[in-house]
Amino acid sequence: MNICEDGAELIMRALLDAGVAIEAGVWSVEDAERVATSRFAPRITRVLVEPHQVDVGDALQVVSDIHAVLDRHDVDAPRLQHGDGEATWILIEDAVRRGIDTRVGLEDTLHGPDGEVTTGNEALVRAARALGAGAT
Repeated sequence: MNICEDGAELIMRALLDAGVAIEAGVWSVEDAERVATSRFAPRITRVLVEPHQVDVGDALQVVSDIHAVLDRHDVDAPRLQHGDGEATWILIEDAVRRGIDTRVGLEDTLHGPDGEVTTGNEALVRAARALGAGAT
């Protein structure tokens, strides 16, 4: 559930009522505040830290600020961090440093960490693993 979407609280309630776990997509610091102060925060099973269309130069600060908000509010659900476009690889490297889950695929980027056009999802996953993703 992307927290920035209209009706997010109503949808979270409906998910829980239907027995479906909540995976909260957090795109911004504002989203992090919204999810952390939500009555549903204790029932979230995973937080996706996924800044949307953020500049590579701003990406690390944005995710650091998001994690700080979640930490300050004791949101203890596991986190998965990833980015898109030019911020993909720097955010994967940061997730590895933080020891949290990450992911990558063609919906995130069409380029490997070297900037070359990728041959597909398998190549992206291999490149992420070479950076340490999935090492635990």
